[in-house]
Amino acid sequence: MWQKVGLARDEGSLEEALRELEALDRDRAEARVPSFASYNTDWVDLLELGSMIRLGEIIARSALARRESRAGHVRLDHPERNDADWLKTVVAAKEDGEVAIRTESMQGVWDQIRSPGLVEGLPGNLQELLVRNLARTVVQRIRLSRMADVAPGDSA
Repeated sequence: MWQKVGLARDEGSLEEALRELEALDRDRAEARVPSFASYNTDWVDLLELGSMIRLGEIIARSALARRESRAGHVRLDHPERNDADWLKTVVAAKEDGEVAIRTESMQGVWDQIRSPGLVEGLPGNLQELLVRNLARTVVQRIRLSRMADVAPGDSA
């Protein structure tokens, strides 16, 4: 999860994570634990693993659905914030036994809950410039660190 769905992600890493989670869930479904008369921690661990896999799936599918970078969600393949299309919240729900992802508009809601801060006190064009440059700097640093992790001759 950390390597493929962590702070910086892209469509390929998110889809790969979903495939790995699906394989892990199949293995979990086939796993058997011994039965004991006393408290069975192996059984509890197996149940908790199912919940962790489901949560990982929800996080990865939600990140895949949001095709922009916003706050702590950085998409390397969509590095810009996109208020025109993404003033929305991503909602995950269980439908027919599967995780379903949908979006709900946040138009008007944000103005009601946001308290003014340092950035909000600046003129609008300066706010936008500050936020865009900060996001761009974060994406550039992540890309550089990923390139530094790959030795010459290795495949990324």
